Amino acid sequence: MGLDARVPCRCWVDGLTTEPPIDRSLLGYEEGYVYAVKLADDDIDEFWNRADLVGYWSQTCCPHPGLEYCREWVGNWPSVRLFTTYVNLCDDGQFTVLRDIMPSVNGGEVSPVVSAAALAECEAFIEAVTGKSAYFLVDADTGKELYQHIPVYSGFPYGVPDTSGFDMDGVFVVEDQVEVFRAARARQQYQMNPAGDGWVMTLTSDDGSTYARVTRHRSEDRTWEVRCRRLRAEDIPCINALKRLFRACVEINMPVCWC
Repeated sequence: MGLDARVPCRCWVDGLTTEPPIDRSLLGYEEGYVYAVKLADDDIDEFWNRADLVGYWSQTCCPHPGLEYCREWVGNWPSVRLFTTYVNLCDDGQFTVLRDIMPSVNGGEVSPVVSAAALAECEAFIEAVTGKSAYFLVDADTGKELYQHIPVYSGFPYGVPDTSGFDMDGVFVVEDQVEVFRAARARQQYQMNPAGDGWVMTLTSDDGSTYARVTRHRSEDRTWEVRCRRLRAEDIPCINALKRLFRACVEINMPVCWC
C-alpha cells in the first residue's frame, strides 16, 4: 500500500477520443476518469456490463491508455511520511506549497497553478535537505542501511508500535507501552523454539543484557546499530516522481490526482 498519482490526458475534455461504447448521457467524468453512471433503477448485471465496456474502451480510445498522460508510484506511506518530515524540518516559509499539498490519505487533486509552484520548490528543497543529519538502522556486519528514522513514527520503522524500533540512542523494544530493552548496539539471533513451532529471537547488547521472544517468522542473524550521517540528494524519497508529475501537470494543464 502507498501513494500513486496520475495526470489525466486532455483527450476526453477536448473531444479527441473515439466514440464511447454507450450513450454519453450514461457517462460521468471525475478526476480524469470516464465511468459508467449507475442509475437508480439499474439492473446490476446491466450496469456492470456498461462499466466493463467503458473500462475496455478507455484503454484504446486515445493515444494514452486509461486516459492517463502520466502515472507514477510516489512511494509507500513510510516514504511519504519521511518526505513530509523533511519538508517540515526545512520549512521556514520557503516550502509551504509542498507542505500543504502532500496527502495523508489517497484521493484529492493538485491544480496546474499549484503544481507549477510545487515544481519550483522541489529543486530548492533538494538543496535545503542535502547535508542535514539523519539516523539509519544499519546491519553492522555488512554496513547496509536498512531503515531510516522517521520521527512521526516514533522510531518504529513502519509506524506500528508492536515491539521494536530505534532512535538516535540505539535500538529498543517496547511491550505494553513499556520499554523493556535498549542497547546502542544489539546482536539479533534466531534459534528453533524447543517448546514447539516457531523461533526464539534473542537480542543481546554489548554489555550482555538480553531480550527474547517467540516468533513465527525467522529473519537473518545480524547486528543492529544506529548510525548518523549527512543526507544526500538520493536519500530524499518521492522527489523524482513528484517532479515528473508536477511537470506533466503543467505541460498539459490538467491536475495531479492522488490515488
